[in-house]
Amino acid sequence: MREGLNALKKKIIDLEKAAKADIVKMVVEATRQEVEATPDQPLVIKQLEAGADLKALNEAVKIYKVKSPRTAAMLFSADNTAGKVVVQCWVPKETVTKGLKAGEWVNHVKDVLGARGGGKDNTAQASGTNVDALSQAVTMATDFANLKLSN
Repeated sequence: MREGLNALKKKIIDLEKAAKADIVKMVVEATRQEVEATPDQPLVIKQLEAGADLKALNEAVKIYKVKSPRTAAMLFSADNTAGKVVVQCWVPKETVTKGLKAGEWVNHVKDVLGARGGGKDNTAQASGTNVDALSQAVTMATDFANLKLSN
């Protein structure tokens, strides 16, 4: 009976890993298509359907770095069941010189999300528990970036 239980546990773990890998693939493909359709937008702030998977957001941010290097991007995703929200952002050097820094950008929204995190001038991330504040955080991130880039 114990062997059967262990086999079922392994099967569940394998299925969960496969599901997470599928989420990453879907997020990456959707981001790639969007970036190819509208490259080098100055600013992208959006919510993705990646659960609370920072790896998926990180892979999406990498696409912006490589295929749209002039785009400052802040990506959000939440898992309502787990009660977790994640944020990942990237700011190119030329945008940093205009006043928008990734660490400050994430710090501006992390408290409303009940999140911990931070970063440097070019990259930052956070993870929190207030999924109900996600739309507020997206609005705050947009306002903050527009304010910094309007100076």
